[in-house]
Amino acid sequence: VCSGPLVQKLGLSDNDATCTRDQFTLLTLVMQGKVSERDLDECRAAFAALDATRSGRLTTEDLEAWQQARQLRVESFLYRRRVRKLARLGGA
Repeated sequence: VCSGPLVQKLGLSDNDATCTRDQFTLLTLVMQGKVSERDLDECRAAFAALDATRSGRLTTEDLEAWQQARQLRVESFLYRRRVRKLARLGGA
């Protein structure tokens, strides 16, 4: 589970011996088709935009710095993403 080609492609394990519960959960969701590789990329990009200190963890300071620098809200990002998804579904 921790060293398969899909795990490596998605970057879900740091080593071949172990994976975290969260890594396993993401792998399972991808394998079930509930989450796509693109979804993971979008989430990682959103996290990177919020992680102002590049610590790999989100803090209040990160969120305040991001909000001040960008004047954007996470809710509007999620809303726009949902609207695009609904538009794609409606056009199918």
